[in-house]
Amino acid sequence: MKVVHPGLKELNRVIDSQSDRPLSNSLVLVTKQLAKLIIESPNFSVNINDAADILKVPKRRLNDITLVLEGAGLVYRPKKNFINWCLYPDLKYLANKENEIDGLIANAVFELMKLKHDKDLAYVTREDLDETYSDKTVMAMKVPPNTTMKVPENMTENGMILGFQSEDGPIELQLFIEGDHNDYIEKLT
Repeated sequence: MKVVHPGLKELNRVIDSQSDRPLSNSLVLVTKQLAKLIIESPNFSVNINDAADILKVPKRRLNDITLVLEGAGLVYRPKKNFINWCLYPDLKYLANKENEIDGLIANAVFELMKLKHDKDLAYVTREDLDETYSDKTVMAMKVPPNTTMKVPENMTENGMILGFQSEDGPIELQLFIEGDHNDYIEKLT
């Protein structure tokens, strides 16, 4: 998977807006090539001597470009002759978050598969609702298979109106109101 770093997009936008100035095109091109080289390298880090060889430009020109990029907060020098892209830790953080979310999704899929095979565990008690939503009004519905639900795009001042349609039997609606254990049950047809 190839990642286009948001910092590179911003750098390209800024450089492109300046590229119509005289004598800037070669500097613009070298800056873009250097930024691309840094971002596409392992750990978003390059040796400035290697970069000078690859880009076929003098090291002093790369040092000048690096000073400008440092001033803009896009790169830093962790040690002599090395340039690192500043936003690398953010990508590492995002990769870790992505892995964490992938794990949560895998766990949810596993739990759903368990419920699919052991339907005796697929229920919620009044006590579960009281513990989880003790200060809320909860609406529970028991619907036949193939029931469709229509959700409006916008909420009104008074809330939203949900639409349900079933051709396979009645829809049971049950309201659990805070502190009221006389539950309201209605069958809709």
